Amino acid sequence: KTLEKKICQHADAFVFLVHAAMQHCSSRTEGQCRGAVVYPGSIPDLFQQQFTKGARCHFAHFGSLAGTRNLVIFFQALHQILIRHTGNDGLRDKVRIDVYGSFDEDSEREMERLELSDLVIRHGTVSRQKALTAMQQTDCLLVIQNIIYFSCETIPSKVYEYLLTGRPIIGLVYKNEELDNMLTEHGHQAVPADNVQAIAEAVKKILDDFMQEEHNGNRRAMTEKMTEKNSGSLPTVADAVQKLIGLAEGT
Repeated sequence: KTLEKKICQHADAFVFLVHAAMQHCSSRTEGQCRGAVVYPGSIPDLFQQQFTKGARCHFAHFGSLAGTRNLVIFFQALHQILIRHTGNDGLRDKVRIDVYGSFDEDSEREMERLELSDLVIRHGTVSRQKALTAMQQTDCLLVIQNIIYFSCETIPSKVYEYLLTGRPIIGLVYKNEELDNMLTEHGHQAVPADNVQAIAEAVKKILDDFMQEEHNGNRRAMTEKMTEKNSGSLPTVADAVQKLIGLAEGT
């Protein structure tokens, strides 16, 4: 609080990446905060690849897994779905989970306990270019927030890249209305990060679309149309630069 007050007293602008962070700062500093929110965004030209549907439905997570940001609840949700469909339609053979980056001990234990190891592909750390390419070739991108208080003040940077891929996203969101709205307003799914049933329903929706070829085709067309329609409203690096220049110029 003391540090924030000093910044408010001496800085020409106090830049935040999320509105909730700015609001909380304003409350702590009794309204002294001359704040501005700037979404960092990403670069549209990095996402030009056409998606090609494969034989399996791939869910992918990019980045580090640690603490309460893990795949435990996602694995539990997926397990629920697979148990309900055991032996009926070969659904298990159609599912894969790609993990790019670190893989934490909690996720490892739950994966082993639920016997999902054969469905998980660990790619480890890859180059940025390979990550961007993989994002555009997955069936569903996963955003996972920590189940902790200050998740309400954060939006993972990968969200801005995810949005520009045009691929479906499931966000495991923890008490973050801003991130929830950002995803749902662009046609994606946002569910409570600590609600297994809600996550299972979101995952099942992706799988249902995948398993129904005709409907899946319609979904892809709708996704592309929606992405084109909303492309101007997606945060970009160019937008962020213009806002920072405006702040520096006092406009």
